[in-house]
Amino acid sequence: METLRRALALALARRPMALGVVLLLGGCSLSGVDIDEASGASASSHYEPVALEEPAQGLQLHAGPFELGPGEELYYCRITTLPIAEPMDVIRLHHRASAVHHFNVWGLSSGPDGDREGACEDLWAETTMGLAAPLYASQDREFVGQFPDGVAGRLLPEQQVLLEFHSLNTTDAPVVAEAFLNVEWAEPGTIEVYANGLFGSNTDLEVPPNQQGTVSKKCLVDVDMHVFALGSHFHRSGLQFDILLLDEAGEPDELVYTNTSWESAEVVMLSDNPIVLRAGGGFEYRCTFHNRTNSTIGYGPSVDDEMCMMAAVYYPDAGFKVCISPP
Repeated sequence: METLRRALALALARRPMALGVVLLLGGCSLSGVDIDEASGASASSHYEPVALEEPAQGLQLHAGPFELGPGEELYYCRITTLPIAEPMDVIRLHHRASAVHHFNVWGLSSGPDGDREGACEDLWAETTMGLAAPLYASQDREFVGQFPDGVAGRLLPEQQVLLEFHSLNTTDAPVVAEAFLNVEWAEPGTIEVYANGLFGSNTDLEVPPNQQGTVSKKCLVDVDMHVFALGSHFHRSGLQFDILLLDEAGEPDELVYTNTSWESAEVVMLSDNPIVLRAGGGFEYRCTFHNRTNSTIGYGPSVDDEMCMMAAVYYPDAGFKVCISPP
């Protein structure tokens, strides 16, 4: 879908919002489900309850429930304003979902008046996409992310957000898709250090028919940082995603992250033992693919295309960072 393709491309130029936390970025195309028809769940659907108790100190975001028939996809978005009157320091995220490929939250600097919901292409058209920034993203059924002691992400008062919800029913029976995200914050005055995100995307990939291949790219940083979360994203041809720490000579050395599931990419939390990067240092990330089709697979938003994306969360906050990748 062209709108999503542009959204992902523009992530490289987006201005960071206050929280700016990227745990995993993802994106896929959609066909086949009407938003109004998908809303709600029938008793005959396969449904695993995912209700999540609201946090004692924080807020909860929710999308769904939506019913999807066998082989159907849903790409749903909602724009809303967070009900907070003063800056909030986020220290914990708890996400729970059913039948979800990804659930993303984008911070908007310019959007429509009032709440909106419907097809993502329509809602993105109502925003100034170049002024959006990723706040949260995950593919997991359940994820808990705890910030290091004394570190937080910051949300601004009355922050407008876009919830982006993608579900793919790969079964032969109806399913119900739903997602909850609890955002928990610290006591006022207890946070002095803030976090932000680091993102890299290798779009230079091409896998010949019926072959395996590996692509790699370096991710250098221009400031000192402590990295406390690592994540990845690729599609159905992906076999393995590795992130390696570069040595002092700039060569890949220590393996710090690996993932072998395209449907539920692991997010590694390093809150108690963050990776310390110096300016000029960084990572190398590698994606290994197996193309089982008779056509060449290249970069694109569909699950039948491919991606190779890494994301990290770091402190202290020096803005949302895009990997510096030498030619």
